[in-house]
Amino acid sequence: MTTNIKKVNIALFFTCGVSLKVWEEIGIISREVALYNTLAENLESIVFFTYGDKSDFAYKKYLAPNIRIVPKPYWLHPKLYSVLLPIIHRKIIQRCDILKTNQMDGSWSAVLGRLLFGKKLIVRTGYCYSVSLKKIRLRLRYYVARIIERCAYAVADVAIVTSRKDKNYVTSQYGCEQVELIPNAVDTNRFCPQRKIKKKKTLCFVGRLSEEKNLFSLIRALQHTGIGLAIIGDGKLKEQLNKYAGEYNVEVQFFGIISNDKLPALLNQFEVFVLPSYFEGNPK
Repeated sequence: MTTNIKKVNIALFFTCGVSLKVWEEIGIISREVALYNTLAENLESIVFFTYGDKSDFAYKKYLAPNIRIVPKPYWLHPKLYSVLLPIIHRKIIQRCDILKTNQMDGSWSAVLGRLLFGKKLIVRTGYCYSVSLKKIRLRLRYYVARIIERCAYAVADVAIVTSRKDKNYVTSQYGCEQVELIPNAVDTNRFCPQRKIKKKKTLCFVGRLSEEKNLFSLIRALQHTGIGLAIIGDGKLKEQLNKYAGEYNVEVQFFGIISNDKLPALLNQFEVFVLPSYFEGNPK
């Protein structure tokens, strides 16, 4: 039996606590919605279950006409809402053909929708949730993540991962046979070399300012070299990194969050990009 794709409806379940507003604030909304805008051209509809309030409707301008935004009721805690979502929005889910996760965190909403309404389920993850938690030594959360992953992969019709290592992990740890490897995409028409005068003796980093990015080691390595560092991104370690750079007499410039569409022009100002992370999923 052949399915008419023009009649297919997909529901995307956002990462728990994440909204379109968050995507916009961290500069990735244009990149994240690009895939769904392209898919929407060949589908009947796509539903975004987000964790924003009604202010998420303001971001409809970024979306194809047949992409619907369904925000979180403002009075519900995100974790509680993630469990109740399939019940609250059961009529919408019942009209969908395929349920898809964005990350493992919050995937249980889609899993419950699969179990309650018998819909097809795509479990997509940008990185292995449990592996990352183990590496940063969050043991309790690691064991909880293992349970979440086991439940999700047990009922998934197909899993999508971004690296071969993740594919081997999901297959060996959870016995999931239908695992597709689809690396994170980069728009090479936008992210390409430009004729710009490069800044000499300055390295460039892009990413979250968090422990796994290993930025303290990078700053120490630059001591006495006369080489500076440009940091694009934000996070809880910004003030500590700024102080650390002063202690080691390393010139560090913090650019903050730069939107994805403006990032290529800034990257092209530097000769060298550095990613000193302890670990990554499939970085873009």
